[in-house]
Amino acid sequence: MERMAGRTGKGAVHAVPLPVMPRTVTIGLLFASGDYAGWSTHGPNARYLAVLFLVAAVIADYRRTVSSTQHTVALTLPVYLFLAWLWVLAIRALSMGTWANSTTVLIVPPLIILAASLLINSGWSANSRWPAVPRTNPTWISYAPYAAALVFGGLSLIDTINAPFGRPLNLLNHEKTFIAVYILLMPRYKGSLPVKVVVGAASVLSLYKYPAATTVIALVLALGALVLLRISRNPRPWSLLAFSLFFVFVITGVLKELLDSFYKTIGRGDNNETRLSLWDQAWSLIQPDPLAGGAMELRITGVGRIDGVLQLVPFHNSYLTLMAAGGLVALVLFSAFITAVFFRTLKRPRPFRTRYAAQWLPAILAALVSMTVNPVLDKLGSAVFVYVLLAVAVVNLTRVSREWTAGSLEVQGVEPGSQYFAGTPFAAPRKSPW
Repeated sequence: MERMAGRTGKGAVHAVPLPVMPRTVTIGLLFASGDYAGWSTHGPNARYLAVLFLVAAVIADYRRTVSSTQHTVALTLPVYLFLAWLWVLAIRALSMGTWANSTTVLIVPPLIILAASLLINSGWSANSRWPAVPRTNPTWISYAPYAAALVFGGLSLIDTINAPFGRPLNLLNHEKTFIAVYILLMPRYKGSLPVKVVVGAASVLSLYKYPAATTVIALVLALGALVLLRISRNPRPWSLLAFSLFFVFVITGVLKELLDSFYKTIGRGDNNETRLSLWDQAWSLIQPDPLAGGAMELRITGVGRIDGVLQLVPFHNSYLTLMAAGGLVALVLFSAFITAVFFRTLKRPRPFRTRYAAQWLPAILAALVSMTVNPVLDKLGSAVFVYVLLAVAVVNLTRVSREWTAGSLEVQGVEPGSQYFAGTPFAAPRKSPW
């Protein structure tokens, strides 16, 4: 990511962007790394405690920020409604003794974005100086996300090397490609190049060991999003055009033909027959009550034939899973929140999109694409980092912090957003409470 310069007084000010919310990202990456041994997704129930640590990390990162805009209702209201709907259904089912504990993965990870939303709309948000004298981050905090990314990349590389050809991977599989996208787009910082090389090598090798069309599609769309964020003055029309073309490709069967050609070229059969069977099973749970679906009373898994053996597996479509658990209401509220994030981001000026949104928006897009054919929100190992990225997006769109940049900003004592993003809704330069 490029260096950006501004001027105050006589000298030029250079600010190097750093990962937004470093504590949250670090814990999220380390938790995802646990899937090297299958612990994050298939481990004991105690692994859900990681969400509490992530909530604490969100709070700690938030304390280093100041308000940049007060227009947060459209961004955070869908979060409240989404969580409230799912938890009301879960509590109702629990009180009746009909709750399906497999739905835990749908109601616990979203607490991460709920924490961010509550902080943003709290009473302290009106007074952007909470707390009055926050402590400055130690230097190592700037390196923590890169260290965690190196752990994820190193374990991914080892896992991929040891994996047999044609077998799904444990860590850097097609369900977690979006995590690799995030790491590869982390800001360039001292010592970050080897981290990206390791993750890039693991990604290439994973495609060689287990080629997956969704991985290729997610990477291509993430790259396209990155180009739009960095180059286009107004990416909204281009984004709408890209979405429309993708929709046309789906309904006309062009995408299916491309996928068939892909699998024929690599000499591997697809899993479409199994996926269609699982989707039919999900629809059977939704149809009796489209608004509430299974209302948290039914398992969010179907029966699929894997390696010739019938077994319980996720529906392989996280949107259908949301509907199977919480009906159309859950899907609409989740979609409303995602739409608000994208709309708010695309409205921001190019400097903000280049320096900050480029860190997390392409990865979120890659996750959303993968969710159409993979169990991303259905598995704790991937669901947690989805909500980590969404929490980062919510805070980044509403707050600014000196801790998100490295350079002489601390000497100047100004807010980075107000100094460099002229024309944004960020507050005008003023003395910082730090």
